[in-house]
Amino acid sequence: MRSPGRESPVVQWAVAGGQDSGRSGGSDGDGRGDGRGLWRVELLGGLRAAFFPTPDAPEPTHSVERFQTQRTGLLLAALALDVTSAAARPRDEIAGRLWPDAESGAARERLSQALYWLRQRLEGDVGRPPGSALAADRHSVRLIPEAVETDVSRFERAVREGRWEAAVRAYAGPLLAGYPDDEWVYLERQRLAESYRGALRSAAEAADAARRPGDAAAYLRLALREDPLDETVVADLMGLLARQGSVSAALREYRALGERLREAFDEEPSPALQGLARSLRQTLERPRGRARQARRQRKRRSRARCRPP
Repeated sequence: MRSPGRESPVVQWAVAGGQDSGRSGGSDGDGRGDGRGLWRVELLGGLRAAFFPTPDAPEPTHSVERFQTQRTGLLLAALALDVTSAAARPRDEIAGRLWPDAESGAARERLSQALYWLRQRLEGDVGRPPGSALAADRHSVRLIPEAVETDVSRFERAVREGRWEAAVRAYAGPLLAGYPDDEWVYLERQRLAESYRGALRSAAEAADAARRPGDAAAYLRLALREDPLDETVVADLMGLLARQGSVSAALREYRALGERLREAFDEEPSPALQGLARSLRQTLERPRGRARQARRQRKRRSRARCRPP
C-alpha cells in the first residue's frame, strides 16, 4: 500500500483573464457530463487528480498534484467527497467552510477564484467543455458524478460489500494527509480511519478462516500500526499466534502493549487481557513442568542402577 503522502506542494497561480461566472449571475455549465474521459481523485494519503481519456485507459493523460493554494485543493476534496450523492452544495456553505475567518463577501470572492482555477484544470486543460466536470451557478456547486470518481468511494464500496482485502488495498493512507486539520477534514479522516481498522480486522478474520495465518497476522499488525493501544487487536493477534503454536510470540505482543500503555497513560492492560496472558503462560509452564518431572525420574532411575546390590 502507498504510504501516507506528504503535503502537496502549494504553488501560487495568477488567476488571469475572466471571472467565475457565479459572480455575474450566469451559469458555469448545465451540469451534464459529455461522456468523454474520467477524473480519478485520490484523497487518501494526500490529494491528486488524474484524467483518463476513457475509463479503461491504462494511464492518465493529465494530472493535478499542485494547487493554486491549499484551500483550492480542499475545495476539490470537499466537492469530491460529495460526488457520489450528486448533490450540489450552496456556495455560502462551501465558502464558510473553507474560509471561516473571512467576511462573507471575501469568502465568496475566494471561492470564485478557486472555482475558476479548478475549471481550467478539470475542463480546459483536457479539452472538455464547460460543465462537463464542474457545475456551478450563482447559488451552488458540484462535481459531475459521471465525470469523477474517488478512491474514497472505492474504499467504502468495498467495505459495504464485505470485500475486506480490496478495502485494505484501496486505503492508501489518512484522508488528505498533509493538509490542515479543519474540523470537517478531521472528522472525516477519523471516520475513514476507523472504517479502515475494522476492515483490517475483518480481513484478518477471513484470512485466518482461509488458513492463511501469515496474512492474518500481517493485517492485525497493520491495524496495530494504526492504533498501537488497541487491546482488541492485540488480543486477536495473541490468539492467532497461540493457535499457530507461537505462544512466546503472543506473550511478546502482550508485553509490548504493556510497555506502550505504561508509557502513554501509566496504565496496565485490562484484566481480560491479563487473564489471557496468564492462560498462555500456563500453557508454557505445563510442558516445562512435565520436562522437569521427567528429568527427575531419569536421575532417580540412574541412581538406582548405580546403587550396589
